[in-house]
Amino acid sequence: MAQSETLQEQTEDIRENVSLQEQTEDIGELAVMLKQLSREERREIKGIMIGYQMAKEQEPRTA
Repeated sequence: MAQSETLQEQTEDIRENVSLQEQTEDIGELAVMLKQLSREERREIKGIMIGYQMAKEQEPRTA
């Protein structure tokens, strides 16, 4: 049983690592796009992202 737990932990670690790599790539892409915008445009984008995040938090959660 200890081996299966270790295998599960390793699998989870790999998934987290892949997720982290994907997030890092996303951040890089966003940074490049944001650099091309003016200060005002970046502020607008931040506002949109905050609004989107707040809307997601308000969504009813289903099990």
